[in-house]
Amino acid sequence: MNWELFVSGRYLFAKQRERFISLTGLISVLGVAVGVAALLVVIGVMTGFDEELQDKIIGMNSHLVVVSDTPSQMVSGTKLEHVEAMADFVSGQAVLSTKKATQGILLKGIDIQAEPKVTKIAEYLKSGSLPSAQGDIAVGSELAKRFGLVTGATVSILSLGPRKPIDLRVCGTFTSGMYEYDANMACRLQAGWASG
Repeated sequence: MNWELFVSGRYLFAKQRERFISLTGLISVLGVAVGVAALLVVIGVMTGFDEELQDKIIGMNSHLVVVSDTPSQMVSGTKLEHVEAMADFVSGQAVLSTKKATQGILLKGIDIQAEPKVTKIAEYLKSGSLPSAQGDIAVGSELAKRFGLVTGATVSILSLGPRKPIDLRVCGTFTSGMYEYDANMACRLQAGWASG
């Protein structure tokens, strides 16, 4: 007989005169079982939360971002070992305004062909489509809700620098699941990022 089973059986199923030991052993076993179960539940929840949060953050950003102050020619992804896809993008602060309100946002200029290969923005589309023309802009769902924007609505964008505001048509809205992105981010074509 397995000695662990022998010892546990000896204390859990004690004779009449040793009932107190049996009750104490049972309470101890139940206490350990409840403690381990609670620990497993917490670890499971935290692991799931960590994976979900990581997925949401990486969903709007690529795994690796190389930042440059000057435009540079990217090396083709096929020339770099272990790199599956690459995409150029430009981002910066801008001001989005309508007749109702004005708000500072993060404006991201994307390459419509390459961006879906490195982020999940195409999967996050809630309505409409990604920008396909210079006059298009896709906005986060919380930003659209705050301004009352729907597909086809017109917004004014003013980027930093001595530029005039430009009017853009909302071509779609996206929901990443991260409030910071959905409430403060908009995307348009990279080539027309800061101008019409």
